[in-house]
Amino acid sequence: LDAKVQIKPAEKTSEKAPDYRLVSGGAEIGAAWSKKSAENRNYLSVRLDDPSLPAPILANLCEMENGEFDLIWSRPNRRRSGE
Repeated sequence: LDAKVQIKPAEKTSEKAPDYRLVSGGAEIGAAWSKKSAENRNYLSVRLDDPSLPAPILANLCEMENGEFDLIWSRPNRRRSGE
């Protein structure tokens, strides 16, 4: 996936509503929630969902020491049928 994504503040309609909307090419492709790590570092908990993806991606967007941001995710473990 290679896309330019904008992170735009969202109007919170409830306490659990996302803090941000993720937009690419004018279409909303996800949402993000502000979080704080155990080390007291701010990050965004991200959910990307787009028709081109086989399933939504859950990830964390973290600012690194050099000022760049890394999107960190891992593929969920899936059990094979019969296991």
